[in-house]
Amino acid sequence: MRKFWVWICAFLFLSQLGYAEKWAEIDLANEAKAGYLTIERDRAIDHSTYLYVKYALESFRKEKVRFILLDLNTPGGEVFSALRISEELKRIDQEDHIPVIALVDNWALSAGALLAYSCRYMGAVPQASMGAAEPVTVSSDGKMETASEKMVSALRTEFGNAAKLYGRDPLIAEAMVDKDLIIVQRRGKILSLPDRSQIQMSGKHPDVVISDQGKLLTLDTDQMRELGLVCFVVSSTATNGMEKLLSDPLFQGSSIEWLTYRDWKIGVFAFLSHPMVSSILMMGLMVGLYSLFQGNGLSISSAIGLFCLSLILLSSFATECIGFLEVIFLSLGLLLFLCDLFLLSGFGLLGGVGIALFLWGLVAMLLPPLQGFSWDLNLWTVEMQEWVYRLSLFLSVILFSFVILFPLMGMFFRKTPMFRKFILPEIPPEKDSALALLPPIGTIAIVFSSLRPFGKVQVGDTVYEAQTEEGWISSGKQVEILAHLGNKLLVKEKK
Repeated sequence: MRKFWVWICAFLFLSQLGYAEKWAEIDLANEAKAGYLTIERDRAIDHSTYLYVKYALESFRKEKVRFILLDLNTPGGEVFSALRISEELKRIDQEDHIPVIALVDNWALSAGALLAYSCRYMGAVPQASMGAAEPVTVSSDGKMETASEKMVSALRTEFGNAAKLYGRDPLIAEAMVDKDLIIVQRRGKILSLPDRSQIQMSGKHPDVVISDQGKLLTLDTDQMRELGLVCFVVSSTATNGMEKLLSDPLFQGSSIEWLTYRDWKIGVFAFLSHPMVSSILMMGLMVGLYSLFQGNGLSISSAIGLFCLSLILLSSFATECIGFLEVIFLSLGLLLFLCDLFLLSGFGLLGGVGIALFLWGLVAMLLPPLQGFSWDLNLWTVEMQEWVYRLSLFLSVILFSFVILFPLMGMFFRKTPMFRKFILPEIPPEKDSALALLPPIGTIAIVFSSLRPFGKVQVGDTVYEAQTEEGWISSGKQVEILAHLGNKLLVKEKK
């Protein structure tokens, strides 16, 4: 009988020791500060969620909180945004030694499961669900389809690595992503089997099938506890995660000052940095450049371009997407363009290179960091696939702007009285310089649109194509015709 009570006491001591070890990183001495993050199910995980978590964690670092509670009740969302949030959660734990507690407050599905795995500690409410993280894409007809094998493989690796980081079984995590995995528990060990014929259904110790082929793994609270994913279960009926966590025995009686984070600018920055919005801003910038090249001076079109450029730079700086290399490309491209325009008498090869560098610097600002590059497509990470997707999107927008947008814009503006004065008038056929006699040499003309060095001059009621060797002549100035170059006029400013 004495031995029985000795074993009971030893068991209770070891269990309490193990419980204490799970919370060893959390110091609740005196009045502790704790950060509180919440990701709710009324909004899917997206770029705005990433910005919210990123800036909140920066604020918690400055406040030197003891730990952070991540209250999860989400059906999932964008894979790429979840990966970036996962990196931030692991960074504050590994570099700043501030542990994060994930509370599965009902749902941690799809991308939400990755966030839970990215936290050092994990808890749940009794009715919680976690898993079903297979990546999907939207087809051309609007239907949801399973992502490519490369995407599934890359995300499966991310889940496995996140699980191993904090001592959880990676096979359980990978089965939430890949429905082709067969995971069983055999004599207390988690195994992955190549096919169903390997499952031991009989014998003294039959296999316990955790995840069967063709089904994504989704776990309830009891299963999460049995498989070692969660280290506590809260049964409180409180309405928020903070009060639910305080019902855990470790936190009862402790004095915790909860810090939350809210900033209205996050929504604005998230909107501006969204790939589709960035593409529209890029298109507006192309409209402004087109107007500038046409010699229209400061017009509504060029003002729109400058406004779009300022929004692109604002969103890039706000989300810290801009890097040293992008600034070099942007500045060098602008410098080459201005040198060609003002010092070399016109827009030539050097100006074209400058515009190319300028646009590449802008596109690079809007792209995520380049990670996992490989010539082997099967080795691409999720970040690399997202990088290629956004690059192709922005290049398509630029090509669309050149090929389709500007002719349509010209047709629209010429038919709209409000904008007609910003578009150069068309020359009637009977007055076209290609059909009519050009003005004689020595004639004085008025610059109709700025010569950079190409533009248009007006003699009487007729407008002619012209160019100058002087680099730049502003509109409204008088010029003298020096020679005829085909159907164009060579002019110089009349002093």
